[in-house]
Amino acid sequence: MTSDIVPEAAVEHLADLLDQPAQTDLSLEQLGANVPREVLVSKLATIRRGKLSDDELTYLDTMLRTPGTLTRGLRLSFQQLHQDLAPRIQVRVSLSDGRTLATSSRSHQPLMLPWAVSRGASWNTDIPASVRALLPARDPNIDLLDVPDLKKEGANILAASLAGALAMHETEQSMPGLVQALRARFDLYEVNPDPRRGDPVSDSQPVAATVRLLGGPANLWAKLTLRAKDGHLVDEPKVDTFRDQMTLAATSPVIRTLADEDKGDIFIMELPQPSSAELSEEFRHVPGLTSLASWKDIAQGAMALQFYTDRLWLVLPDHRTVSFPNPDFAPPITAADLQVFAADGQPMHSSAPTPSAPHPH
Repeated sequence: MTSDIVPEAAVEHLADLLDQPAQTDLSLEQLGANVPREVLVSKLATIRRGKLSDDELTYLDTMLRTPGTLTRGLRLSFQQLHQDLAPRIQVRVSLSDGRTLATSSRSHQPLMLPWAVSRGASWNTDIPASVRALLPARDPNIDLLDVPDLKKEGANILAASLAGALAMHETEQSMPGLVQALRARFDLYEVNPDPRRGDPVSDSQPVAATVRLLGGPANLWAKLTLRAKDGHLVDEPKVDTFRDQMTLAATSPVIRTLADEDKGDIFIMELPQPSSAELSEEFRHVPGLTSLASWKDIAQGAMALQFYTDRLWLVLPDHRTVSFPNPDFAPPITAADLQVFAADGQPMHSSAPTPSAPHPH
């Protein structure tokens, strides 16, 4: 709490920004789109641990001529630039007409993007710049809101996005059957046996794929680890099961509300099989869960994690949704910490804030 007096013009500027539609993604302009080709080539060689081949250079030039291909992976690449911090900023602006506008962020990415606003999450870099103007000089978070930081990281973010695209291009050439099988089931963002350029792509390597549901929420993602043989997908039953779990998550009213608010990407996590000791280990810090469902049903459910929140969501096969604190960040969890929602999204019993507002303003 502070009693610092802030300039009225700065408050009005922030209020104007918060009254605008949310900017739903990063843009090349924000990242300093005019990164020299030689800088990108150098960074890509570092990421992939080797000089780019002629084919890779040709493909890179094709992407640089079509900016639409560059923006596809920017959001995922940006998420990897986290800092080892746990900042939190909340701002409320009370207007003379009685309305209250608010924004907040718990992000530890550059500029603390994205910022929660009434219409979802905004990647507008003017918001953190405006919030910065309201903070006292001694505020510990003020340096995180330095706008030039994003420009400084622009080349790294673009290079990371391009590296993923190059890896996908390489995989598409060496494992066309695997890529085709994934594209038939998902909106495929990345598939990458080897994020570095060192070992050749081979069937002996696990394949990491980043996917979205076809026609699903734009901010609902999953990462899968798969196996290939002779260039084709080995784990088709596993992939089909996981697609069903993603679909289950997307049909939960609780998860849909989180996705609609778009206050951080939602990742669907792979769960161990019910016969595995890993499953009970995964949930041993969540007392009361097995009174709601069997291990088999839990393993067939869909586990969701949302960036910048401290709760997890488990959608069960009967479409109930259970929410509980993330054991990695919470003190010992009790059965009273569990929130249970019926298939229609209505609370069945709860002793904690509802998950439809994971970012309090």
